[in-house]
Amino acid sequence: MKINLKLFLTTSFLTLTVWGQTIPSPGRPVADKRAFIIPSATPTNDGADVAVDIYYAKKNTPVSLWLQAAIVGSNGKTYIVPLRQLDKDVNVNPNGYYAKQVYSINYAEINKLLKKMFPKADLEIEGGTPLFVYARFQTGNSYQSHHQWGGVDRGGKVIMPQKLGTTASRRKKSAAIVSSMRPTELDIGIVIDKPLSLAFGSGLKVGGQIKSRVEGEGKYQITEEEFKQIQKKLFDLAKNPKKFKELAGKDWTLQVEDRYYKKDSNGQTVLGKDGMPIPDPMVDTYYDSDRHEAAEKDMAIRYRYTAGNNSGSWNFKPGLTEVDENGVAYRLEYGVDSVGSKPDAIKAFADSSHPFNFFDAIRTKISAKSQPSSFLQEAVKLTDYRYKFMLKNKDGLAIEVSIDAVDAEDLRSSRKKKARYYQIEMDIDHLATASTNIRSTQGSSGLMHIDPKSFEATFKNLNDKTDFLANGDIHREVDLASSGALRQAHAKDFTDATNVIAKLRQTLIGAQWIPGSQKYAHAAYLLGLVRPQDASESVKTVLKLENYKSKKIMYCKRLF
Repeated sequence: MKINLKLFLTTSFLTLTVWGQTIPSPGRPVADKRAFIIPSATPTNDGADVAVDIYYAKKNTPVSLWLQAAIVGSNGKTYIVPLRQLDKDVNVNPNGYYAKQVYSINYAEINKLLKKMFPKADLEIEGGTPLFVYARFQTGNSYQSHHQWGGVDRGGKVIMPQKLGTTASRRKKSAAIVSSMRPTELDIGIVIDKPLSLAFGSGLKVGGQIKSRVEGEGKYQITEEEFKQIQKKLFDLAKNPKKFKELAGKDWTLQVEDRYYKKDSNGQTVLGKDGMPIPDPMVDTYYDSDRHEAAEKDMAIRYRYTAGNNSGSWNFKPGLTEVDENGVAYRLEYGVDSVGSKPDAIKAFADSSHPFNFFDAIRTKISAKSQPSSFLQEAVKLTDYRYKFMLKNKDGLAIEVSIDAVDAEDLRSSRKKKARYYQIEMDIDHLATASTNIRSTQGSSGLMHIDPKSFEATFKNLNDKTDFLANGDIHREVDLASSGALRQAHAKDFTDATNVIAKLRQTLIGAQWIPGSQKYAHAAYLLGLVRPQDASESVKTVLKLENYKSKKIMYCKRLF
């Protein structure tokens, strides 16, 4: 049975939430005294009808509405562009707390305006283009007395449909130009300015960054016995540069990263009974939904405090891509600096429709109905006893080699289930505490009410690489493609790194290697939080290979 969502929202007494906001039952005001909107769009012959469902905290509340686009300029800046004022101080709720406004959007008219504003760019509204509805509610007699919702910061995104009677894109951009609009840097940092932080309740750290990174990583499962053997081999190779060059090539060196070991009062590395340094463990808390859905999809959400950066960052890995014949996988890793370790600091950001909100991948990969903030529940603690080495090429290419003994603990069960497993990782590139490739975002504040004509002087010099934000700025899955702009720009580095990873893997593990699974997903399975049939793809791969090779299940010890 099909349900009309709009009708359902206005007739049902069930409690629903959208973008962190509770939808009130009929006839009742918004509970937290803040009005909000939910935009949607349906196709028409000329473009689309944009419907705006408006939920109020008070009767007789005038509202002004704008249609916006988010544009990435060829200068690397992001602009919030007002395309049309939909309504000005209109009062559509004299007797209630809900109203619905519908606006006809003619694509030809909007495209004509875009051509005037961006004469050198090929910008056209079409099916799949993200636009934004921004609302400003009057809460008093002065202009300063207002409340805002929507736009790029808070639940304003609406995907424009293909207009009726058309199926193909009319855009003229060549494949080469479209490809060139994708980022080619391995890491990108978006500076968090004050308006951006305020948009999400000041939970994002002003001066911090929203970060994205493309990683290439060789990851392999090992046994406890292999862990000890590999540990010894790596220390021996680091002490014997000549032998290592014979293995890896004359341009490569291997160094011990001793800053990760425990030190005594004199600053000397503390050794264990086996004569090996004692690692200073990394402790990470991983978060998930109440049903551990992230673990089932190879997703990882964690908070990590970095002493050297004097701040903490939330990291999100939306999943592993295909693993090549050398066990090297390419994946995305995101980060956002927050003012504290509590999930409340990033809840509004995670649930937003902001273009830089990478948590939106949860809706794409798990369910469109998923609320990303519901995944910010403590699930598993991983304590990683890591031995780290740095593999460097004379041209500057670096690979972090880490052998990990990982203790996993279930944070939800009263039984305190624990497990241990072992992995070796070789990261071609790793998410830094701060990106060196900075991109600024021109925030929404101050741009909402400017006449589009005043933008002409700013935009007239932007070239044909200018495009809607959905096609760029932070990394997306399209950037992982081997034929994409980023992989092609770094093809030699990735090839050289993969070759040396394969040589080192052969020396350390041998021919019978098993590709590693995602750390959190692996732990969740071992702890019994995920059933075998629901395990992630990377975990199932390990299970299949281990059964085939008749090795110890999952290379671990269950400690419960």
